[in-house]
Amino acid sequence: GYDKIFVAQPRSSWCELLAHHVETKIANVASWIKSDKQSNANANVLYLTDNLLKDYILHNEAHLLRQKNLKNRIIFFIDEIHERSIDIDLCLALLARLLTNKSKTNTKVKIILSSATVDTNIIHLYRTLKELNFCEFTIPSLTTLYPIQIHKTDENVLNLVQRLYRILKPEEQILCFVKSEIDVSQSINCYQNYLRRLLMHCLYYQHNQQKN
Repeated sequence: GYDKIFVAQPRSSWCELLAHHVETKIANVASWIKSDKQSNANANVLYLTDNLLKDYILHNEAHLLRQKNLKNRIIFFIDEIHERSIDIDLCLALLARLLTNKSKTNTKVKIILSSATVDTNIIHLYRTLKELNFCEFTIPSLTTLYPIQIHKTDENVLNLVQRLYRILKPEEQILCFVKSEIDVSQSINCYQNYLRRLLMHCLYYQHNQQKN
């Protein structure tokens, strides 16, 4: 078993969603934390953003280094590391420093890095650390239901959506990915000013919607 499992996600809404999902399987195990509130401070599995994990490691590094008598271990699980935000990179650097500054911590701390498309340069730091036992697990590539074509463009997103809308067939849809819920709302407001006939729908997690 483990004393604590920290699971870092880029978006706070997914932290809450995943914690609620785990709670439906095992009660009183998972918790989520945001900058202004937390569901259960005593939970063994804590879902938080990479920004909050960075702050936790930065301000609790000395405390973690003193944990010589832990009966069990601590896990830091960082997901979606391919997004390469500043906070994710800082988490990786701080954890590497934590393990190299105190070699005995290696037996108490486990780090899991996960991503659908990992750049080998991201995990190169951990592969080269002599103090660590590094293991790499790769899932075989999965096939897709439909063929995928990649078209690279420097076109503004708004202009791109407008252009695609003009050639859109009745049975086709445009799916846009943005970084946050705020970006979703702002994008829709912007598109509505230029594409008044286009039907748009938000696809982001809301706890109240899930309960209904």
